[in-house]
Amino acid sequence: MIRRLSFFTLVEILIVFLILSLVTAVVGINISKALEEQRFRTEVDIVLGELRLAQDLMLILKADVQVKFAQGTEGINYSIETESQTTKNWVNSLKRPHPKLKTIRGISFKDELDLPTVPGAIVIHFLSKGSVMSRGILRLSNSSDAVNVPSWAQVKVINLYGYPHPIVSTTPSKNDPIDLPQLDASADAGVTNFTRNEIRNLIPPGEDEEGEEE
Repeated sequence: MIRRLSFFTLVEILIVFLILSLVTAVVGINISKALEEQRFRTEVDIVLGELRLAQDLMLILKADVQVKFAQGTEGINYSIETESQTTKNWVNSLKRPHPKLKTIRGISFKDELDLPTVPGAIVIHFLSKGSVMSRGILRLSNSSDAVNVPSWAQVKVINLYGYPHPIVSTTPSKNDPIDLPQLDASADAGVTNFTRNEIRNLIPPGEDEEGEEE
C-alpha cells in the first residue's frame, strides 16, 4: 500500500505564523503590563517608606521634617529634609542619593493647612511634634495626571490626616470623596495617642531622652 505524504500549503504555513505572532504579542503585552504594575507597587512602597520615616523622626527625635517631590528630567525626585540638630546621626542616611521615581509619573496633593510651599514641588510637612502636619490626600499614578486619570492607569492614594496616624496606601474607588472627611476630636486624639505609643515602644531605652534634648 502506497501512502502519500501530505504537505502544508503556503496558506496553512502563513496561518500558523499568524497565530504564533498573535500569541507572542499577547504574551508580550501581559508581561509588559505585569512589570509596569510591579514597578508601580515598588515605587509606592518607597514613597510610603519615606513618609513613615519622616513621621518617625518627628515623633522620636522631635524634629521638624519635610518630604519633597519635584519633577525632574528623567523622573520624579524626592527627598527628606530637616534642619533639626537632633537628627545629626541621621544626616548621612537622609542625604544619600535617592533613585528617581520613573513609574510613578503623576503626584497630586492639596494641603488643607496653610503651610509653606515650594514653587514646582509638593511638600509634606511633619512639624511641632505632630501638632502641625500636612492634611490631604496624596495621589500617585503611573499616568502623568494623578487626578484625571485614564481608565488604564494605576492609582494609589495615601490619606494624611494632619496628625500622627498609620500611613498606608489604598486603591480609590469612584465614590471616594475628593477631600478627607472631618473626624471628631476624640477620635483624632485616640488615634494619635495609639500611634505615639506604638512608636515609643520601638525606641531603645535611652534614645528617647536624647531626642528630647534641646
